[in-house]
Amino acid sequence: MSDVAVPAARWRSALSVVLLVVVVVLVPLSLTARWAHATVTNTAGYLAAVQPVASDPEVQAAISDRITDTIVGRLDVPGVRALVQGPVERFVRSDAFASLWTAANREAHHQFVGVVTGEGTSALSVRDDTVSVDVGGVVASIRQSLVDQGVTIAERIPDIEIQFPIFESDHLVTAQRIFGALDRGRWLFPAAAIVCVAGAITVARVRLCAGAVAALCVALGTGLLALVIVIGRALYLRALPAAVPATAARVVFDSLVAPLWHAIGDVVAVAVAVAIVLGLTRLIAGRARSVVGQAARSPKL
Repeated sequence: MSDVAVPAARWRSALSVVLLVVVVVLVPLSLTARWAHATVTNTAGYLAAVQPVASDPEVQAAISDRITDTIVGRLDVPGVRALVQGPVERFVRSDAFASLWTAANREAHHQFVGVVTGEGTSALSVRDDTVSVDVGGVVASIRQSLVDQGVTIAERIPDIEIQFPIFESDHLVTAQRIFGALDRGRWLFPAAAIVCVAGAITVARVRLCAGAVAALCVALGTGLLALVIVIGRALYLRALPAAVPATAARVVFDSLVAPLWHAIGDVVAVAVAVAIVLGLTRLIAGRARSVVGQAARSPKL
């Protein structure tokens, strides 16, 4: 190798490494941006994620307790909890509540998107540094259901405002900036990642090896995203306001993040498979060249 070729080869190797490091950063950003657009800011995707939450026993228990406590507090009648709690629990487990849950989440999602995108909505309130949405419309249906079941005292239940916390307002500006950046980059991040992978392979001295390493870098970046989700989940649940039931918050968080976990699993599986195939191809090609070289050097009879 000439004196000029050696520095050139080193620069190509260094550039390939830099591009692969960028890939490790871009892959989690790409997955998160696509997930945020398809699930968090898209109403259909959001509803598909949260609809099953209504049938979760922990969520049902938390909602039943919240509704029962609110009704009992407003009626202020001795022994009313025993009359109200059972019907409320049955209603929360019914198909009628599942429909109300979907409708409430559809409205809440429109309001949530308005907040995180900075467009705003008058239906939201900010109290004690917590952004909340009013879901008191459910009370009217519960009141009628209780009356239909013979709990006549339920006629005294007034229209009640029930604020359901979404997140702390201290993080509102940060959330707007993050979601804005992710939304703008949902096409840019994946495209940049593809360009970097192609560039790293193109400038590499051994392209099969570079391709295998690139696939492993994709898997590494995806694995880092999984680690961030696990840590972020723990921090999120630890920082919940006292007004938010921890069990219900955990179920909702897991339901929203479930599509992202599926994407992580798919990307890791494909990336590892590609790395194995390219690695085996490189190994087989190297052995084939070795055999051909030995045959060429062996003396002819």
